[in-house]
Amino acid sequence: KFKLRKKKVVLFVGKLIERKNPFEFLELAKLNKNNSKFHFLIIGDGILKRKCFEYIKSYNLKNISLVGFVNQKKLREYYIISDLMIITSFYETWGLTINEAFAANIPVVCSKGCGASYDLLENGKTGFIYNTGNINHLNKKTKLILNNKKLSLEMTKNIKTKIKKYSLTYTLDSIDKIL
Repeated sequence: KFKLRKKKVVLFVGKLIERKNPFEFLELAKLNKNNSKFHFLIIGDGILKRKCFEYIKSYNLKNISLVGFVNQKKLREYYIISDLMIITSFYETWGLTINEAFAANIPVVCSKGCGASYDLLENGKTGFIYNTGNINHLNKKTKLILNNKKLSLEMTKNIKTKIKKYSLTYTLDSIDKIL
């Protein structure tokens, strides 16, 4: 369905509701509408879906696909083809999509409003944290990761190291040491 082999894929996964702030992701796509190397992908459904389609149409964005709802079993296929995950939420108690992106070894650029960003993201090492609304900072960090192969590979390596600490074996070993 997607001819993305030669493009860097930027992923957004979440409900299309105000709290998730999908229009910031759309604005990022708009800023990069003339960049033929990037493609933006939205996975999700919700009350803002129609408005998101209208935004895409009104700005004639050819660099973005709004896929809609994807079953959890199929979601991994989208993570596998992606190069970067963006989380634009105003607020997330945790932000499970960071865990999902890390499981696929994908760097993340995430808003400060996402609780997991403080535990999982290491600025410049596994991704970046940005202030919601600062689209220029978001764009700068997005381009930095996607245009710098060395940085992207280093982040992938750091993610692999980071997620080892969140395995069942690591947790059991830690508990065993405590006891």
